[in-house]
Amino acid sequence: MLSVANELGYTKLDHAKKNPSVVAEVMRRAAAQGARSASLELIVQNAYKMRRPTISMEIKVEPRNAAATSTVSPVNGEAAAR
Repeated sequence: MLSVANELGYTKLDHAKKNPSVVAEVMRRAAAQGARSASLELIVQNAYKMRRPTISMEIKVEPRNAAATSTVSPVNGEAAAR
């Protein structure tokens, strides 16, 4: 990890450990050499799922003179007409 941190310009390893780019590059290099960490991969997958909600609700809205479709985000509740 230290060599990746240095290549990406980090002078403190503690800061590099918290950077997703550093961790991703370390994981890529390890995978290229045949090494994997199932627990680390699971942590990354779960963090990604929390960051990117996959639930979407479609609601049909019929205005008086035209038909439109709106999408309501379950995250912030805002509607966007399409």
